[in-house]
Amino acid sequence: MGTPTSPATRTEALNVFAADLRTGTLSDEDRQYLGSVIAPDRGQAAADAEKRVAGKFAQTKAAIDAAENNDKRASPRGARARHLA
Repeated sequence: MGTPTSPATRTEALNVFAADLRTGTLSDEDRQYLGSVIAPDRGQAAADAEKRVAGKFAQTKAAIDAAENNDKRASPRGARARHLA
């Protein structure tokens, strides 16, 4: 593996990733930033790290979407009540 990322940088990267998940979109700028954060840590080229970021984002967003859809199907009123809380 490469150079370890500092805890502060990891926290910032997680915050960026989480904010993008909330909006449902991974911007090119954020993909590049996140790729630059993980590339040295994983010993990868920046382009490979950006592909990894985009893949993990898509995978995580799909899992969230599936969970939300399952929740809505299981209990439409319960899902709405939780959303409004």
